[in-house]
Amino acid sequence: MKEIQEEAKAVLRKAQEDIKKYTDRKREEIEEYAVGNLVLLSTKDSKYQMVGRWLKKFTKRFVGLY
Repeated sequence: MKEIQEEAKAVLRKAQEDIKKYTDRKREEIEEYAVGNLVLLSTKDSKYQMVGRWLKKFTKRFVGLY
């Protein structure tokens, strides 16, 4: 029983490594932000964007440089 358990753990570990390898191919490095940098804020999840479909259509996707 322990032999089967160890074999199963090895197979799962290899599967995790494979998944991580393929997932990491598409990931990018995170950009570091510092105090004083200008950024745009997304309005995707803001409340006024969610009020209605017609409003969503006419609002900006990003707001200001903050």
